[in-house]
Amino acid sequence: MMNDKKKMKATCWLLTAVAAMIMPLLLASCSSVEQIDDEALEPKAEWHFAINADRNNDVESRALTEKTDRLQFTWDPSYDIVYVYNKTQGYLQSTSYLEPGGTGTSTTLEGTFDSGKYAVGDELMLLLNYSISYGSFNYVNQTGELNYISKFVDCAIAEVTVTEIDGSDVKTTRAQFKNQQSIFKLNFTFQDKPLKVKSVKVKKEDGKLWQRYNPFDDSRTYNRQGEVTAEVDEATEDIWVALRNESPDADTYTFTVTDENGDEYVGVKEKGFDIGKFYTATIPVESTFDPLTTPLTVEAKEDATITIENPFKLTIQYSLNDGEKTSGSDEKIEIKAAAGDMVQLYGDNSAYAKSYEERTSINFSAPCYVYGNVMSLVSSTAFAEQTTVEANAFRLLFNKNTNLLSHPTKRLTLPATSLADYCYVGMFYGCKSLEQAPALPATTLAYGCYDSMFSGCTSLTQAPELPATTLTEYCYNGMFDGCTSLEQAPALPATTLAKACYYSMFYGCTSLTQAPVLPATTLTESCYRFMFYNCSKLSKVTCYAMDISAEGCTTDWLLGVSATGEFIHAKGVTSWTAGASGIPVEWSTTAVTVE
Repeated sequence: MMNDKKKMKATCWLLTAVAAMIMPLLLASCSSVEQIDDEALEPKAEWHFAINADRNNDVESRALTEKTDRLQFTWDPSYDIVYVYNKTQGYLQSTSYLEPGGTGTSTTLEGTFDSGKYAVGDELMLLLNYSISYGSFNYVNQTGELNYISKFVDCAIAEVTVTEIDGSDVKTTRAQFKNQQSIFKLNFTFQDKPLKVKSVKVKKEDGKLWQRYNPFDDSRTYNRQGEVTAEVDEATEDIWVALRNESPDADTYTFTVTDENGDEYVGVKEKGFDIGKFYTATIPVESTFDPLTTPLTVEAKEDATITIENPFKLTIQYSLNDGEKTSGSDEKIEIKAAAGDMVQLYGDNSAYAKSYEERTSINFSAPCYVYGNVMSLVSSTAFAEQTTVEANAFRLLFNKNTNLLSHPTKRLTLPATSLADYCYVGMFYGCKSLEQAPALPATTLAYGCYDSMFSGCTSLTQAPELPATTLTEYCYNGMFDGCTSLEQAPALPATTLAKACYYSMFYGCTSLTQAPVLPATTLTESCYRFMFYNCSKLSKVTCYAMDISAEGCTTDWLLGVSATGEFIHAKGVTSWTAGASGIPVEWSTTAVTVE
């Protein structure tokens, strides 16, 4: 008796009226086949085949035990069945099939058929893993595991000729099977790190990737081209997929990937491949998540209460998992979220603070991811187009929220390019679990706009890019104060400075080893005061200042840095003093020409 899966492969077509209707149409289409004399076509009570069959086992053979650079096929009597199509007579033996008599790369295929017409000289096509129910080889809805492909998607063809008929015994030439698809082991990387995936969708640029293919009748209505999908139960770094392409020429393939968290990514690869070969491919992908069009979202990692302190009784809206919006205007708004819930926040308020004491704050009782566009608090419907913020707009919004987490793939965005005084001051002050800062695209700054913005973010390892070239007083004051994990400082391209613009900017960044190049040639009052105070590992500074006469411009800027290091300065400047307010005593100096 066949096992259930094998029986399903052999007989499921009989369960539908559709399949019963298709076979007569197929037979009727063969009226142009050359006639053979009636005696040779006389049906037997049964037909018995015993065909010696091989799988090509050269270095490019497929299927289905992985070995370094190739896959080696072995026959599986538990699953493998082979249908017989008589090319000469245009006849598919649909109710009977051949089975392998053993394992290994060579075996004998045997079967006893109770119908059919065969004659010496007939050319037969042997179809391994042919789907009777679909009338084709089936490549859709794959389970992305090698074991699955070996049982259900390892489609192969052999062509033989009938050499002898002895009673009911049909003898043929030896069968050499060749795979009808390429087998891929795919890996995906996001930001240079391996990605664990649950599914992959593969699409060819011209849409001509086979989903179902009939090797002996291209007109079959079940033939289909388009996207091929593979999915696994447990997220994995290796996902397998069988693809049939008609040409070895390079073409563009798009891979849409879903990871273990349900997040989606897309990668593109130029690839040419032949059917019947095994390939591996590592494909970089990018997240399809668009933070600009996503409202400010809090995603609970654990069951959590989201508390909004709302002293001005502003109207704030929220929705749970993209559901209907609820409005609240109490002094305290509490939102319950179960693990995995996403809470979207909206508002139509230009600013959420007036001073240090009078300000809205958002806190979580348990770890939560934060991502999306903060401007949904400014415009509940048109936030994707908002690029202007008012004074004190988000002042201390997440102050000391130690449960605020950076999502591994979904970003928080602060898209404003037109800033106002204190708009982001202390916004993430004391957010000790924040690991990644949002981008800050503004090129013209406002008074104190980034003051203490990430102060005390002890898990922050990388700063955002700071493209601004027009500075204002105290714009970067204490911006990364106490960011003890920050290892690399952002570039500071501005050449015209403002009073106290970099005051205490990297104060206490004890993991920082190298300062950004400081290109300004003229310093201003307190511009670098305390800038690298107590950066205990800092050992290299490049400063092109030629006029350092401004009051307090370098006061204690290098106090507490590494005992030894290198200081690169503009040639001809002799006013540098030795010590924490100039060049550290034990550091070497190099003078360079500044254009």
